[in-house]
Formats: sequence, C-alpha cells, structure tokens
Amino acid sequence: MSRTDEIKTRPPRTGWRFFVRDKDGAIRSAHGDARWVVGEWLRYEGKIEFCRSGYHASPTIYNALQHRQGYILGQVEARRVETDDGEKFVAREMRLMGFYDDRAPVALAALAAGLAAGLVLCRPGGQLG
Repeated sequence: MSRTDEIKTRPPRTGWRFFVRDKDGAIRSAHGDARWVVGEWLRYEGKIEFCRSGYHASPTIYNALQHRQGYILGQVEARRVETDDGEKFVAREMRLMGFYDDRAPVALAALAAGLAAGLVLCRPGGQLG
C-alpha cells in the first residue's frame, strides 16, 4: 500500500484549534481564506506543510493553547492527516464540529485544558505544580 493510500484509509481524528470572526461574523482561520461552518468539510488541494499549508489542529486543548492563533476555541474532525508531531497535526480535510463562543474567555479554555491534562494548579501547602 502506498503512503497516499495509507493516509486515505486512516480513520478520522478529532482535535482542537482556535479561530477568529471576520467583520461579517463568520468563523475563519487566523491565516488564509478558510471560512468554517459547523459540520461542513473543507478540503486543501495544495502541498501540505507544517506551519505553512493545510488544516492544522492539536490533539488536546492544552496543545491548541500553545499554538493559539485566534480567540474562538473549536473542536474539529480531520481526515487524511499527513503530518503529526504529537502537539499538532496537519490534515488535507477538516470540519468544525462545534465551538466555544468568543464571549467565553480564553482563560476558561486554559482552565479546562489544565483539568483535562491532569495538571495540578495548586497543591496542599500552597505549592504550585
């Protein structure tokens, strides 16, 4: 099986990323011209490159915060993931599954990421950890 065939047969995976709103209120990528509508698949036709092209997401909210470019936290589903470094991945196809409205503070997302990652913000005795 070729690498292309293997990529096509991988199961979809979920992830997290941040978005912005344009002046018309549409959800967009911070870079590029992608407009996101919940449930609609987007497909990237060009060469896939980390930090340059394709649709990027992270496996956890915590990782997404490290690469945050925007203020709307969204959960995505990706098909045909071509590159993955453990903290983020790049896919040829992606759709927005849902999002936390930009009226909710990013701090809430950071708290949720810490809890989801099992991080302890304050230990008994006042030690941070």
